[in-house]
Amino acid sequence: MKFNRVLVTGGAGFIGSHLVDTMMNRGNEVVVLDNLRNGMLKNAVRWLNHPNFRFVKGDMLKPADIKNAMDGCDIVFHLAANADVRVGVSDTRVDYEQNFLVTYNLLETMRKSDGCRSIVFTSTSAVYGEAKVVPTPEDYGPLKPISL
Repeated sequence: MKFNRVLVTGGAGFIGSHLVDTMMNRGNEVVVLDNLRNGMLKNAVRWLNHPNFRFVKGDMLKPADIKNAMDGCDIVFHLAANADVRVGVSDTRVDYEQNFLVTYNLLETMRKSDGCRSIVFTSTSAVYGEAKVVPTPEDYGPLKPISL
């Protein structure tokens, strides 16, 4: 699918960077917003000098950083989150801020924007709990999340 400009939150992470590769190879303009806590700039380095790519090191706890990255985007692929389940279990504030609050900030920024109205939200296999079927099908149940 071709969009004018795509925002990928968490685009320097493992999965996010693969999505960025796909979007770039399809000829999209891509903006990555990442704080580099879990992601690594090396995952996006091949695109840094490409005219259709922009990397924004920013904090999604700051709505101004989101607004800056979102400018001119048609769609957001939201992959930014705390990826370390153990940290979120021992310090629930991490999951609250890096999963819930950043998503709220993103949605509020989208609501207030003039253009970006579409979002693709990704989940995690943590919703399945300790699944007994691997690979785990999307209709696996019951859901027994191991993190917030």
